[in-house]
Parts: sequence; structure tokens; C-alpha cells
Amino acid sequence: MNSWTITELSWDGDHTPAPNLLRVSDGSALLYPGLSHTIFAPAGSGKSWLATLLAAQRLGCTCGREWVEYDHIYYDDDVETITKIGQRVKSGLIPESEVTIDTLPRLIEQYRESTVHHTGSYIHQEGCLDRHTDPRVLYIDFEASWPVIRDRLLAAGVEPGDFNLSYIHPHEKPTAEALREVIDWAAGATVVIDGITSAYAIMGLDDNSARDTRLLYQALIEPFETVGATVLCIDHTAKADGSTPLGSGQKTATVTGAEYALHVKKAPSKRTDTSPGQIGRLELVVSKDRHGSRAKGDVAAVFTIDGVTNPGRVDLALDPPKPAEATTGPRDPEHDPVLMSKLYRFVLDNPNMTTNAVAEQAGGRKAANLAALHSLTERGVIDRTENESRKGSYRLTARPLPEGVSIFNADLRYVPEVTNDAEK
Repeated sequence: MNSWTITELSWDGDHTPAPNLLRVSDGSALLYPGLSHTIFAPAGSGKSWLATLLAAQRLGCTCGREWVEYDHIYYDDDVETITKIGQRVKSGLIPESEVTIDTLPRLIEQYRESTVHHTGSYIHQEGCLDRHTDPRVLYIDFEASWPVIRDRLLAAGVEPGDFNLSYIHPHEKPTAEALREVIDWAAGATVVIDGITSAYAIMGLDDNSARDTRLLYQALIEPFETVGATVLCIDHTAKADGSTPLGSGQKTATVTGAEYALHVKKAPSKRTDTSPGQIGRLELVVSKDRHGSRAKGDVAAVFTIDGVTNPGRVDLALDPPKPAEATTGPRDPEHDPVLMSKLYRFVLDNPNMTTNAVAEQAGGRKAANLAALHSLTERGVIDRTENESRKGSYRLTARPLPEGVSIFNADLRYVPEVTNDAEK
């Protein structure tokens, strides 16, 4: 097929939809249906738990959240089906306004037609719902294993044996026939690709190569988009500051929906016999939103991982940020993660420059750079040393951070060492 032909334009048809997947408690959402997305963070930060939350939401699970009881529908014919429809309403898969005594028979019939069954090693579906309400999830796992993913889903409240979930754990490059069958199954569904960096190795590609990144997108991500699937890729971060995905910048360029950095404010840990555990708190910061629903640098949501309150269960929640957390860079440079990450890397690569020199040469507005540098020194990740020959002038150096430690991590801040020459 020759794509170098003049396209006959149509001004009709659907416009790009608003985000309506991976829902936040205030009713907003983070993912665009039918498009590709990326969430990146250091290893062990909780990003796969976010994929678990997405899967659980699509499968109709509330993940430990108490929802308002939905009880205004009643139908004698099939209590189990009514319950499932109620779950889909609660989780946002079916708008509540569409459920009335008149529409209920149609919804019941639609649900029955979407019943799935096993055929061989694949799951097929008859009469699949449209891409905005399809509850099916395909989990492509390049890094963990089914027992690990299963335990996360069960801990989040997903019912065992939910046939709307399909799982693949690839170890080799797929044949064209196998990939086509998977793509056909996933039409209109939600697809999680967990461990996209490992996918490069299996596909024989280099994630530092812009060309190979484009090839991976065309081979593994774009085909799902063409059949209306929503794709979420889970990736590692390139820097300890958590500002970019691992590998080529082309990864960000290929995202057709939105890209988020996951910043750890408080690392999660489960309660055990020897440890009280800790409720995790993480921030989803916008790295890219192709359709402009949120500004780059905004905190889109706060992600809570609670393996402490209810033993044997992990409650997951996405909440809107508090006003002080949701500020964007242009309005508050001292809390702009994108600007702070840029300046941290600049100082790390160019040590012993003066504060004014960094503010002038790093790019952007000098006043905003100075404010962000002040915040970085307050956090202790950048040290200031006063020039011996010039009072009031300081040279800056950045402290290398251990893997998994972020410059935004409030619990693991470095405090600058203060020495008093008079006491020596």
C-alpha cells in the first residue's frame, strides 16, 4: 500500500474523545480510548500496581473503594447479570443516565451477547461492546509472571476466573499469525504492555535507537490502536530524577494519548508479622498530553497503595491532587518537576558553575530558573559553595542520587551538610 498519496479529506466523523479510562475519584480520567499511553518510574516504585488498578477498573472492581450503592434498577430475569451491570455503572463503564427500566432489557441482552468463552489457549468474545465500554483486558507481561500479576489482581479485589481478562507472557518474537490473532482479540479492549523495555530485547531492537523505537511502535503498539484498543505501556525511567523514560526520546514522540511520570512521595510496603507496613503515596505528573487535557508538569492525580489497612488486601485509589500539589511550572517554578529535572541534569553535567550562569545558560526564563534552583538547594540535591574570591557568589554541584530515589521524594530528601568555619 502506497501511503504517499493525497488523502481525500472528510470533515465529518468523531473528534478525539476526552480521557475516560483509568478514572480518578472526582470523575476525571487519565487515558484516551483507542490511543497509546506510557507511565514510567524507577524499578519498585509501584507502576505495575497502577496497571493493576486500570485492569481492575475495566473488570468492574472498585479496588477497596466504597461506592454509593446502586439500587434503582430491578429485573426479575437475571440477578447475576443485573449485578454485573451495576458494577459497570459504578466503575464508569456504563453511564448511569443510560440505565432506566426501559433500557434495561437491551443492556441485559448486550451483556449476554458479550459473554466470553475459552477456545484453546485464547479467549474469544462474541458481540463485543464498543471501545468505550468494552470491559476486556489483555495483559502482556514482559517482566514478571502470571502468579505475580494474579496475586496483585486478587489483592485488588478482582474475582478469580474473570473471563474478560487475558494474559500473555512472551519469551520470543511473535510470528505474524500469532500477533494478528492477539490483535484481533483485543479489538476495542484495554491492553497493558508491562515492561516495554524488555520488549525491545525480545523483538531484537535497541531502545536507545530512535529508528528501532519507531519500529517497535509500528510492530507492537500501533496495530492495537488501529483496532480501537487503548494501550498503556509501563516503562522504566532514564534518570534518578524520574524525568524521562529509559532510552530514546522517540518513545515520547510515539505516544498518541498521554505520558505520565510516577513520582514516589512515600514508598508502599505491606503489613507483615515483623513490619507495620506503610501506605504508599505517589504522584502522576504529566510528561506529555497530545490533546491538551492537562498541561505538562501538572500533577494529574495522586495514587494511593494501601496494603496496611485491610490485611490480605491492597486497596488502590486515584484521587485529584490538592491545590498546592497541582501547580504547573509557569505559575510556580519552585514546584515544577519538568523544570527542576532539567536544571538538576544541567548542574550534574556542568558542575561548579555559578548560580547566575546556570540560570542564564540552562534555557528558559532566568527568574523561573533561579526559583527552581533555590528549591533544589532547599531539598539538598544541589549544593552551593561560596566563591572565596567573591562574596555572595555561589558555585553549584549536584549530588548523584541512588537508583530509585527521586529529587521529589519528600521522605528521602538529602539535607545539605552545614559546616561552621569558626568551629574548626
